Amino acid sequence: MSATEARVHFGALMDGVERGETVIVERGGEPKAVVVPLADYLRLRDQRRAGVSQALAAMDQHRARLRADRATGQFADIDVSELLREGREERDAQLLDSLRRR
Repeated sequence: MSATEARVHFGALMDGVERGETVIVERGGEPKAVVVPLADYLRLRDQRRAGVSQALAAMDQHRARLRADRATGQFADIDVSELLREGREERDAQLLDSLRRR
């Protein structure tokens, strides 16, 4: 539905959304917005928040493990510069491989 149609027929749009329909609103032929039932929006919002919370919890666990490993000196002999160099070389090789496939 175009943005103009959505504006002109907003009441009908709302009626459809209240019946559970989802409406994609376009401007210049490009999708720009989605009008969804409130229950769907709340469910999606809660899922996103739960995902963020899970990611933060995983980061906290990882941080705690790193602190514990650092306290025991487990990583004292690791050369960070060498790790970065190896990681960059691997990334560069992957990029070159990707470009060659085109």
